[in-house]
Formats: sequence, C-alpha cells, structure tokens
Amino acid sequence: MRALLVIAAATAMLATGANAQLFKPKPKPAAAAAPAPVAKPASKPLFGGVKSTHTSSTATTHDGKPRTAVSLDCSKQADAKGLHGNDRKKFRSSCMKGH
Repeated sequence: MRALLVIAAATAMLATGANAQLFKPKPKPAAAAAPAPVAKPASKPLFGGVKSTHTSSTATTHDGKPRTAVSLDCSKQADAKGLHGNDRKKFRSSCMKGH
C-alpha cells in the first residue's frame, strides 16, 4: 500500500513538471512609447503641501476637452475666496450660470 502511494506521488510530480514545459507563456507585445510628461506650472500648495493643478491654463475636463475661460475664471475666484468641497462646487455653479 505504501509503495502505491509513493508511486502515485512520484507520478503526480512528474506529470506536473511535464505540463509546465508544455504550456509556455506567450511573450508580451512591446509597449508603445509613452508620451513625455508635461510640466505643469507651480500653484498654491493646499493641505499637506499638495499642489493644486485646477488653476492651470492648460487644464482639461475628465473627458479630455479643454476647460473654458469662464470655468477657469470661476475656479480662480473660488481659489481667491479659499473655497473647498461643496461650497466651492456651489460657488462655481452659480458663477458659471452668471456669465
């Protein structure tokens, strides 16, 4: 009985070693060259020294479209007032409706 278990274990080890050689991973395709990062102008640091990028004149929306001059102007006004969170969102909404 014991010899049978030893033979079964040895067979299992040999079988897994053979299968490992049969299925080789496919090489990954070469990655395209990533575009160089764009330097952003320095802005006023927020909490913990994190810099804000929403006042940049080259800012884009989440869908990649450039932000309008009105949107950037309202953001600058909100920055000047030190608004954050919901207060900032409400201010920018009313500011953009007013233009």
